[in-house]
Amino acid sequence: MSVMYVCAICGYSSDARQEFVEFKDPVNLRRAVEKAKGKGRTIKESDVKYICLNCSLELYSEGTRGPRSIRATCPKCGEVFDVWL
Repeated sequence: MSVMYVCAICGYSSDARQEFVEFKDPVNLRRAVEKAKGKGRTIKESDVKYICLNCSLELYSEGTRGPRSIRATCPKCGEVFDVWL
């Protein structure tokens, strides 16, 4: 008898535990529920127990952003250059 794991965000189910992450992140819990609503699922915050690896990557990669450039001027010579942050 095997246990079926179900992703709370996308609804993917499998009996392979290595495909899922146990979700214990109260900070991103609301974002996980919002992502589930975006995928057509209605869940409560108490229903989020496991999420699949794909949804985990999507959930946590949104918080990071790429570098952006800002124009700066040298106070001595007045040259304008780009600074990447």
